[in-house]
Amino acid sequence: YSRRMDEVLWFLGECWKDLGRPEQVPIDNARALAGWGPAARALSRVIRLCLRFGVSPVFIPAGEPQFNGSVENFNGWFQKPLFQRRFQRPGDLRRELTRLQEAVNTQHVHPRLGGQTPAQHRRGLRLQKLPARFAVPTERLPLAEGRVIFIRRVSVAGTVTVLSQLFRLGKRHRGLYLRRVIDTGRGWLTAYLNGRVLKRWPYKLLND
Repeated sequence: YSRRMDEVLWFLGECWKDLGRPEQVPIDNARALAGWGPAARALSRVIRLCLRFGVSPVFIPAGEPQFNGSVENFNGWFQKPLFQRRFQRPGDLRRELTRLQEAVNTQHVHPRLGGQTPAQHRRGLRLQKLPARFAVPTERLPLAEGRVIFIRRVSVAGTVTVLSQLFRLGKRHRGLYLRRVIDTGRGWLTAYLNGRVLKRWPYKLLND
């Protein structure tokens, strides 16, 4: 997991150098990213990196990849033709991935971007990029103030799980999707339903 975590941190840093820092970044619930057991409350290195640079990580519902549908569709689009090819050297693969990235950014239009390509859409934005030579830290960073967001579906028993902890909301909410937000500055965990506060708890993180 340590090696995978380093790769994720490097990838995020490279994206933020090239594309700019987003307000939020969707993340799945892999143990390397979300943590596991009591240690999850210390927040993973990925979460701490996001908070350090003002990015809110958004954890999609566990076992529901359709909540990250655009990424899943993209993976399905490029993986099969890419993996069917044989590359003699790592450099050949890197060049092919560079060409793929260029094509995706400059040729593919998106309805959600008003029929623009990603490159056209970014021209109208004020992007906050990390410096090109910035070395993205891979060590455990001090906990910064920010918001960690979890999209969770209430179970039949009326509970939801956040960072391996179970919280009760009542069976009347079962089946509903809630936004659970940890505010690391105020020490709150808040459940939102349709943008309204449903319940709030004091929440102590393990800031070691």
